[in-house]
Amino acid sequence: MLRNLTATTLLLLLSASCATGAGAPPGIPWPGAGDWAKAPLWDDGLAEVATYDARRRTYGQERVYEATILTVKETFTTERWVKAESAPPAGRALEVLKQNQIERWGTQNYPYTVMTSVFVDRADAARLVKLTMGHQEWCGNTFKEWKGFESPPTLVAHSYWEPDGDSTTTFAPGTTDEPLLLLDQLPLSLRSLPFADGFERAARVLPTLVSSKTGEPRAARATIRVSGSETVACGLGSVECWRVEVALAEGGALPSRLWFGKAAPNVLVRYAFADREGTITRLRRWAYWDRSKPDPLDAADPASGPRD
Repeated sequence: MLRNLTATTLLLLLSASCATGAGAPPGIPWPGAGDWAKAPLWDDGLAEVATYDARRRTYGQERVYEATILTVKETFTTERWVKAESAPPAGRALEVLKQNQIERWGTQNYPYTVMTSVFVDRADAARLVKLTMGHQEWCGNTFKEWKGFESPPTLVAHSYWEPDGDSTTTFAPGTTDEPLLLLDQLPLSLRSLPFADGFERAARVLPTLVSSKTGEPRAARATIRVSGSETVACGLGSVECWRVEVALAEGGALPSRLWFGKAAPNVLVRYAFADREGTITRLRRWAYWDRSKPDPLDAADPASGPRD
């Protein structure tokens, strides 16, 4: 898609990406990647909270559970690369979209709890600034942090498994033709695609970081493709969606498939990864951090009672 750009245009794109801060990739992964994230919707002071009927296999059995994915705008301080609690100094702020992917499922003897926090640059929603993953079960805790703000990007991991322990891995940052993407950022970043039947984009994709083990994650060449439209039956009714497939060039555990609503803001309606899948059941905009404001779905149906 970017091969036909003139040298002047490409130089402007490179300059723009470098201006977004340390660790920015050399180019924009797809045209208009910042337009979706810049929509006024994300300035309304609320979060998008989506709930999914989800399932995954653990210990050889299918586990059914409820997953929550919430998306909200935040201001990062680039001094510490965390949410700014006060106004950062001039030139040390970066607007991001945060997506928390929250999962909790049971097994025979104990539950698993995972939260993956994805932070993308609001000026370029395909640029992963930071990702953290906390994985807890009765055997121990595992924590991973992807530092996309470093150049080259690094993955810091702390696992309770003896072969893993503490580790730091450095990755090639990707190129204009093949940007480096993490599988766990796709539910957020792919919402900024220029949706059109047949659109394709080459990328290098790193497998999911959701695991108690660290291993040696390796990126694989893949193709991101908008493979047409489809009506998805879900808790919101029948929703017209764009179907997006992420297929490995060499085959393997992918393809992954994601269905995004055709209407703005292109909410994730359904997802199917190698290890998990889910379909949306509820959607609302909610200041969930404000204890004085109940879930708007409960306010609409008082008989339902408050949810945990």
